[in-house]
Amino acid sequence: MFKFLLALLRLILAIVISIIYLLVIVLEHLFGVDLKNRYKLVKSWAKIICLVLGIKIYKNNNAIPKGVLILPNHRSWIDIPLIFSINPATIIAKKEISSWPIIGWGFNAIDAILVDRSKLGSLIKTFKEIENKILQNKTVILFPEGTICEGPETGRFKNGAFKAAAEHKIKIVPIAFEFKDRNAVWAGNETLITHFFKCMGSWKTEITVKIGEPIQSDDEQWLINQTKNWLDKEILAMRHNFDNLPGKEWKKAI
Repeated sequence: MFKFLLALLRLILAIVISIIYLLVIVLEHLFGVDLKNRYKLVKSWAKIICLVLGIKIYKNNNAIPKGVLILPNHRSWIDIPLIFSINPATIIAKKEISSWPIIGWGFNAIDAILVDRSKLGSLIKTFKEIENKILQNKTVILFPEGTICEGPETGRFKNGAFKAAAEHKIKIVPIAFEFKDRNAVWAGNETLITHFFKCMGSWKTEITVKIGEPIQSDDEQWLINQTKNWLDKEILAMRHNFDNLPGKEWKKAI
């Protein structure tokens, strides 16, 4: 009963906080407030949501430069506040989000790129937008797997972003993360609300994050291999440390 009530309280608080932030961000967008200031609000929202939901993040101190393509692995809906709490930026998301009340407006207000993966024209347009954003020294976030993967290793990567990165010598920054509790991974046929109550009834959700060094090449396949191999190596190391190091010793290995 305690876990259910804790999850319910967190759900209510998360919804209320998110609606307030979304409305403010949308209003700032409508009144022409600079995108940089809107991203400050996004980062504030993400940190508060992580605090409310008991999400504890342990990460290394690598800085993320501007004008890069951030490529993290994808495990759960938790990934969004996780990534935004570290580095809010233009994010690639599925087009259906634009039709969601309030949330769709919020994504438009933070300069998200919405893609219809079923249409080749939409995909081509998306990669062109990625190029343009980065040439303007903006940072773009894209999940290279294109979907949530149970792990621990990453799933198959979509190659479009790597092709654009190779053609325009765009720097890629891989970000690896792993949940201490395997149940935090949102996979299979669970609904969002079912998964939320399963995970958020725990007092805290611990996540280790490692930000990689920027990589750059005109070889598309090399970029795919380098990114995937680095992510898999780091994720497996995190999983090993969670499962084998006593107490909190795994924190020292980040």
